Amino acid sequence: MSDGSGGIEGRIVSCDWGTSNFRIRLVDPVGGDVICERTTGEGISVLDQARESLGIAAEDRAAYLCRYLDAQLVALAEASGEDIGGLPVVVSGMASSTLGIRPLPYAPVPFRLDGRDVVWARLEGMLSKGGVIHLLSGVSSGSDMLRGEEVELIGVYRLLPTLGQEGGESVVVLPGTHSKHLHISDGCITGIDTYLTGELFSLLSRQGVLRNSVREGLAFEEGRDAFLEGVKASGDTPLLRALFGIRARHVLRAVDPAVNHHYLSGLLIGHELRALPGDGVMTYLCAGAGLEAQYRSAMEALHPGRPATFVPAGWMARACAIAHGHLSQIVLGGGAVQVG
Repeated sequence: MSDGSGGIEGRIVSCDWGTSNFRIRLVDPVGGDVICERTTGEGISVLDQARESLGIAAEDRAAYLCRYLDAQLVALAEASGEDIGGLPVVVSGMASSTLGIRPLPYAPVPFRLDGRDVVWARLEGMLSKGGVIHLLSGVSSGSDMLRGEEVELIGVYRLLPTLGQEGGESVVVLPGTHSKHLHISDGCITGIDTYLTGELFSLLSRQGVLRNSVREGLAFEEGRDAFLEGVKASGDTPLLRALFGIRARHVLRAVDPAVNHHYLSGLLIGHELRALPGDGVMTYLCAGAGLEAQYRSAMEALHPGRPATFVPAGWMARACAIAHGHLSQIVLGGGAVQVG
């Protein structure tokens, strides 16, 4: 139950609703400790496709998404064994996009990582148990944008307050469906570069001419040599030509599609990481457990000796919960930038 303090001293529900995945957690906002967690593969894009297939009109999108959120809150309550009705629900990611519950304007750069620049809205009467949704928006540089990754970075900043304090610019790499390279200076996001690395890998390995030449089934350690071969090829051969080369490897050289899976990964990640600024710029690699080994191996192959901090995957698993706990104290206290 809510303790009447709006969740600041009690608990909150933290929801990270990305393009491809949905994560909901019962969180102690003071330390960001996760009490209970649920994860599904039903991100905003997935659910929007499902809405269309069900014939639900776009104007009913918010109600449809809130019904899904309601169902996940019930499941979280059952899993935790606690009555979470009425607790504040802090939601970040694509839920504030045009495909989400309600589109919100982006916060501009520079964006302070202490959370004071976050743009958010209070949404009442949308959940069956009476909890209020505190919807967080994203950040735009004018030429690029993100939703959700800035919240992860706020969490990392809470764990690593020296981030971006080296003097001059640092770069934070956040791998994912849409990998983000965030330029950081004096505790602020000052620039954003987005790479469709994860989405392109998914499309190429499941559709089109490469789908029969690439398949899962080989652990990264077993496929590391092929991965590093792909990283090297990312600088030796134009990308569009190198991509068809994967088909040629399979047909002409009988390369196992499971090996090609790692070669394709190395080719795309290598192409992304070659775009990093000069080797003297401090780089923070913030990868979850699923991509940590790949990005670290590619970084070490492409930029040996580069000043770099590899943020532990365990930190990234907690970063969003830590940020939501911190931001709940700001937004529930009336701080940051609230929109109507």
